[in-house]
Amino acid sequence: MGCVPILNGHKVPGLIICHIACLCYNGKVEKVVILLNPSSGQGRSIRKKRKIEKIFRAKGIPYDLFVSESERDLRKMSIEVMHQYKDIIAVGGDTTFNIIASEILNHEIPAHPLPRLGIIGTGSANDVCRDLGIEKVESLCDCLVGKKVRKMDVGLVEISGVQQRYYFLGSMSVGLGTVVNQYVDQFNRKYRGLTRFTPGGQVLVGGLGVFKAFARKQVPLTLTLFSDQNEEKISFSLLVFLNTRYYANGLNLNEETSAFDGRIDCMVLHTASAWETWRFKQWLKQGLHRDQDGIRYLGSSRFDISMDTALDILLDGEIIRNVSQCQVAVLPGALEVFVP
Repeated sequence: MGCVPILNGHKVPGLIICHIACLCYNGKVEKVVILLNPSSGQGRSIRKKRKIEKIFRAKGIPYDLFVSESERDLRKMSIEVMHQYKDIIAVGGDTTFNIIASEILNHEIPAHPLPRLGIIGTGSANDVCRDLGIEKVESLCDCLVGKKVRKMDVGLVEISGVQQRYYFLGSMSVGLGTVVNQYVDQFNRKYRGLTRFTPGGQVLVGGLGVFKAFARKQVPLTLTLFSDQNEEKISFSLLVFLNTRYYANGLNLNEETSAFDGRIDCMVLHTASAWETWRFKQWLKQGLHRDQDGIRYLGSSRFDISMDTALDILLDGEIIRNVSQCQVAVLPGALEVFVP
């Protein structure tokens, strides 16, 4: 029998109701809400919608599914459903997961339990899914049925002079990560659809972005980093704060990083050219990067950063512009997530 989801006594505004399944799984699984970002992975999310629904029905998991119309709509949607459902399933890429998690944490009500978060990766990278071991829809459904959850750490970024708190599930980066991300985004907007139909297109455009970053002298950069009462001036081409192991579409930057250990790991990479950066990537793929010059690892529950000049930072695919000073910390076990 069909039903229409009602929030606060009225139909949910700004949501596109795609399908509602009112099934029951012998009383074991409560209805979940699925929030789908259709723009993730250059449209991959919406193309997988039918498959996701089919698997949920086959597993006997009742659900309401909504498709967002924009990032603003996704944020609004996350707030509206977080107190109506115990479980929120995010369909999209790392940025989608981060948006939903951020809205959940920013709108927490004291003494009211936060919803649990499940993720289905349909983005271009899916590094958070990869780290948590959920790379198939079936894996997530099994976790839902078995109620397999863990309390996951969340990265917290507080920017001097800005009241808003920012979060990341996977990583925060400065330097090449941000510059290349911006270049790829601009390229995709200018040549819409080209990389989608070109084998290895995203990789090739990313490599061109690295070359241009050095040619335009956008890197290396310098900043002052404070950690565990130590202060040092750092020169880098890429600085990454890791809550999970993977970065930039499956690069395992630090095998020892865990989203469940109450700390943030920092990788400092100094390369002087695009060639050195490419060579580091090859070492990284072979697991030989730790033995190379130009790379360092730091670990702490908190880092304070003072930029020499205002820089853009990248949080799980979302860019925050013109940051001069910020603090990066960890919120231990802040969010319950479904994991195998």
